[in-house]
Amino acid sequence: MRIDNLLQKPRVVCTVGALAAVATILAPSGNAQVIQGELWQNQTVAAENATLAQAAGLGAPDAKFTVTTGFNFNPSDSGANYTPNLFLGSPTFTSQSANFSARASGYGPNAGLDNTYFYFTGSLFLNAGANSFIVGHDSGVQLNIEGIGLVVNAPGPTALAETPFTVTAPTAGTYTFELAYGECCGPPASLVWEINQKVGAPDAVGGLGNVRASQRAGTTLVDLFYDLTGNGSAYTASPAVSSDAGASFTVPATHFTGDGVTSPTAAGTGLHIVWDAGADFPGQFSTRMRLQLVVNGAASAVSPIFTLDTRAVPTGTLTGHVQGNSAPVANAQVRIKGTVFAGNTDSRPPDIEPFVS
Repeated sequence: MRIDNLLQKPRVVCTVGALAAVATILAPSGNAQVIQGELWQNQTVAAENATLAQAAGLGAPDAKFTVTTGFNFNPSDSGANYTPNLFLGSPTFTSQSANFSARASGYGPNAGLDNTYFYFTGSLFLNAGANSFIVGHDSGVQLNIEGIGLVVNAPGPTALAETPFTVTAPTAGTYTFELAYGECCGPPASLVWEINQKVGAPDAVGGLGNVRASQRAGTTLVDLFYDLTGNGSAYTASPAVSSDAGASFTVPATHFTGDGVTSPTAAGTGLHIVWDAGADFPGQFSTRMRLQLVVNGAASAVSPIFTLDTRAVPTGTLTGHVQGNSAPVANAQVRIKGTVFAGNTDSRPPDIEPFVS
């Protein structure tokens, strides 16, 4: 919008150069992931009061699109990129309305951006505890993070403004969000956010593979390893658990630590995540376990099937002997009832030692 409107609707304001410098100096991060977007054109009321609730009352959008560059739209706030296509970085528009596809007056990817309402959904990685945010916007915006609440509430028209705030996450992990943005009152337009001093642009995943999982001997921990290629340095991983050989991944599981879970990770081989299955899935025995891994909300792969036993894990050595007709029995098979542990007597002494693996 025009700068003179700032006198009527004051906000915390930065200079154009300051916001541009943030986008230039800071490297892209993996906090933002693949983002789904919808837009409605020629919506004056919604664009001037860009609340999340507006989306439900607008009917089908004029177009849908996918964002792969994070919220880094026109950070210089120059006014030059004042069409949906230029502002969003030339995405592929799908589910186009008749007006949008026909390029009717005031509609389409190359129409003016004035009075356009946007609705975005996606997910982002937050550290446990305090996470510092800055959302730069011209014009209005609302941002809600699931489980945390409405963290930005500035839906009205404004010149280029920075809205700083802190999000306190109970645990490290991936959180879903929804964001409404309205552009009104003339150029320029800008929407940029920064999380923990990094501009939110997701790292591209080149490939995800070699996912393998197994129970660590003598424990109820499961080691998950995977290989990841790509050009980024801050990928986030979201594991899921199946007990039916991968037909569904619905086992409740939250006790994960390691590369991409505790904190974002760079690409590499042999990346390692540990699942505390004893905490999430105690007292169970299954030969049909699989783990699924999703990286940056997009690339996914599953492990081969493995066996998991989270019943009581015995330790030490069991010593005894088997007798038949009052005489030691050699090569008798012995199994500890209710476990997978077994052993054989030998022909030397009558003592037996079932092995414990």
